[in-house]
Amino acid sequence: MVTSLPAELLAAVRALAASPDELLSLFPVLRPTADQLAADFDHWYRWAREEHVEFSKVQAEALHALAVQFAAMTVGVDKRQWTRDALYASPAWERVRKLAAKALATGLGG
Repeated sequence: MVTSLPAELLAAVRALAASPDELLSLFPVLRPTADQLAADFDHWYRWAREEHVEFSKVQAEALHALAVQFAAMTVGVDKRQWTRDALYASPAWERVRKLAAKALATGLGG
């Protein structure tokens, strides 16, 4: 059992909460695509759950809401949602930013 939040999950949530310009400036060389950002969060969120990372109830709910949002975005798979342009223009990505900010506001990571 791991009791502390993996730094990678916190970094993924912080990146998702950032504005598109801030987000892309965090990765000046890699310039990640929207699907890479979602996959990074998904990987570390699943890892944290499998390793039984301890979250408060409100933190667990906030992270789960973010995972549900990504799951909803894959239904019908509109490939336009998974582009860099979508980070700027998609209402779904605006919701991701709000949910990620809400997760951070729970005290995630300290």
